[in-house]
Amino acid sequence: MLEVVGEESRYRSPGAQAAEHKADGLISTEVPREMLDLNNIENLVLAETKIIGTGRCSPSIAPKIGDTELKRAAAKAISEVRRQEKTHLDWNEKTLSKLAMESAMHAPATDMSESEEGDRNEEMATHSKDRDF
Repeated sequence: MLEVVGEESRYRSPGAQAAEHKADGLISTEVPREMLDLNNIENLVLAETKIIGTGRCSPSIAPKIGDTELKRAAAKAISEVRRQEKTHLDWNEKTLSKLAMESAMHAPATDMSESEEGDRNEEMATHSKDRDF
């Protein structure tokens, strides 16, 4: 789209600045080494979900563009990006599920005694009775 307009804009909207700040926060989160892959994929799922959510309003923008060539470029870019982001999200969700399952399969055994485990199960049962499911 910028090629069609003939210039490259350095303007970043307040929303884009906020998104960058959030991304920096996700990237800087420290997790144990064994959780790095899982954490990174979770971050990608969050980012792709946000991109797709934001992109839902994009199709309503193109028809409002007066310049025919720019309108065509915008419609093409929006369509292509939506397809790519859906593919990215699908891959990330599949990978996240796989990593979460692998992580659960390799979870360390707890050192909880049988009496502690019984107490914990009883406490959970008591709390679940108080909830509306």
